[in-house]
Amino acid sequence: LLLLRDNLCDFLVKHYENYSFEEWVFEHNLSETWREIAHDLKTPLTRLRETILNQEKPNKEKENIINKIIKDIDDILSLINLGIKRGQTGVTKIWLFSFFKKLEDIHGRNIQFEIIVPENVYIMGDTQYLKRVFNNIIQNAKEAKATKVKIELKNKQLLIQNNGQELSPDIRGKIFEKEFSTKANGSGLGLYIAQKILSFYNAKIELIETKPVTFSICFKELYHENN
Repeated sequence: LLLLRDNLCDFLVKHYENYSFEEWVFEHNLSETWREIAHDLKTPLTRLRETILNQEKPNKEKENIINKIIKDIDDILSLINLGIKRGQTGVTKIWLFSFFKKLEDIHGRNIQFEIIVPENVYIMGDTQYLKRVFNNIIQNAKEAKATKVKIELKNKQLLIQNNGQELSPDIRGKIFEKEFSTKANGSGLGLYIAQKILSFYNAKIELIETKPVTFSICFKELYHENN
């Protein structure tokens, strides 16, 4: 599972890292090879996941192992879906305030959102990929026991701050590395993939504060529409 996950991650990242953003987002047709890979992998992995989840309640040691296997399977399925959706979506206007309000609808039961973003600001991009970026960031905040997330736009800098467990300053330069994780069962792929996706937008993500945990995303192009 780990080898499969890593190979899929490398395939997606290496396949796109030399593309310009325009080339990347307008390439809608998936190769037949990728379709076959996706079909052949998704069905057995989904069945395996369901089989594991339907097992009798294990002891604590086995439960940790099972949770790790489920996490690896979910990472693989997520990478497969990421490749598939690449061929099904394209460039659209993404209104940032509305985009974050929809994320609040998804995650708002467990976490309180404060969104300080003008309603007339948008970027050009692929909604599915941008969802992947921010879902990863918010999921990390939830796993760090955060109860609040603040999203604020200052000029072309987007700040995402949470009140979860603080991070060690030592990890600031490592947190976006592949397979680096602060969690025992973490895959170390979430922020790594988020950074790669944002690079397609000529955007840069950084961890600028470890207490409170604050990420900065600087967009090269932000657009304003006057009413």
